[in-house]
Amino acid sequence: MPLRPESYSTQITAAVVAALAFYLLIPNRLTVVTLVSLYLTLGFLTALVVFTNANVVDVIRTAILLFIANVVGFFTLLRLERLQRTQFALLRDERDQNQALHEEITKGKLLEEQLRMSAERDALTKLNNRGHFMKLAGKMLQRAQSGQTPFSLFMIDVDHFKRINDTCGHCHGDKVLAEIAEVCEVSLRPTDVIGRFGGEEFIVALPDTSLDDAQRVAERLKKEVSNLSLPGEMGTQGPSVTIGVAASNADGKNLESLIKQADQLLYIGKRAGRNQVVVGRDGDGRGAGEAY
Repeated sequence: MPLRPESYSTQITAAVVAALAFYLLIPNRLTVVTLVSLYLTLGFLTALVVFTNANVVDVIRTAILLFIANVVGFFTLLRLERLQRTQFALLRDERDQNQALHEEITKGKLLEEQLRMSAERDALTKLNNRGHFMKLAGKMLQRAQSGQTPFSLFMIDVDHFKRINDTCGHCHGDKVLAEIAEVCEVSLRPTDVIGRFGGEEFIVALPDTSLDDAQRVAERLKKEVSNLSLPGEMGTQGPSVTIGVAASNADGKNLESLIKQADQLLYIGKRAGRNQVVVGRDGDGRGAGEAY
């Protein structure tokens, strides 16, 4: 304005554009933009009066024009800020809803997992329950028979378990069962399946395992169970188990008959004095076997 006072009419356009640019093109807070734009407007009007020969009418027109530019810019930016705040609030609400939905999905999955576990696991020993064991072992036996591979199964019964309950109480009896279940589960391979068959009986399925290998596994389990300690009322001798071992060598035998054979071998061992492994050698399922 001091250098070229005669071009003030052109510079008015530049001032209007600059004022609008402060509001619409330069990101900043509304209060800061308003102060800067007002400073520009007042400075321009002051320079117009001081350095040019503009009359009062031109000054008033220029002031009105700059005022309108400031008003338009102010309310436009105000609306934009309100829209941005609304959009941010909506995004925050959406994020909170997504978080709540994610938490609900997580809770649903946990509940589903808990329901599945309660349907498949024994509450006391955390082993497979009878129904789930039968499902898993049945599939294993079918694969073994299809692939012509050996499949073994043995039944485990805790000796004198009623005496443990009667002498020490059911709480101690439950603890003994849980400890025996833990020992058996840790001693088996990841591919083996163990379940609680009922009461003090456990059942184990061993895929790709011959009768001799299954016997060695059973002997090891029997020894490890005997290393456990019973409650003080039962003395220092650990608990014992009797195990009946049966095998299916791709002969078409179903799971139920194999379990029946192992159960018969188990009772042979119990009648023979308990704390032993009885292995079925003839494979006919009628209870013949050898005690070890």
